[in-house]
Amino acid sequence: MKNLFLIACSVILLSACSKKDNVPPGQTFRNKNGLYVNFSDEKWYVTRDGTFATVNLKLAGTTNGDKITMRTSGDGLLLDNNLPLKSGKFTTDGGIWFTHAAPDTGTVHGSTEITVYRGSDTLVVHLVSDDLSY
Repeated sequence: MKNLFLIACSVILLSACSKKDNVPPGQTFRNKNGLYVNFSDEKWYVTRDGTFATVNLKLAGTTNGDKITMRTSGDGLLLDNNLPLKSGKFTTDGGIWFTHAAPDTGTVHGSTEITVYRGSDTLVVHLVSDDLSY
């Protein structure tokens, strides 16, 4: 009986000490090498100022990458903007693209690429909004 008790305690201790890859809940994307990005907050919205309309994205999450970028465009110029990483966490709230000739009312769609880098490994995630009204 004493041996059974010791074996049961050993199993419990060993299972409690196992290491797990803790990825917070939310939308997670991974590649075959284990590089991941988890989006805990993804909110698309449109702002309008006169004839200008801008599609914005508020984004937050975690990654095990060394660097993360978000692609933006305006007047056809594509830019990959670095998102600041602090202990694997990131947050941003900015414009993805804009147009200077927006009609008075309507709907638009936004899209962007999020690229995560770790050494020479990369993970590219395409994000697309639903219908956005302004």
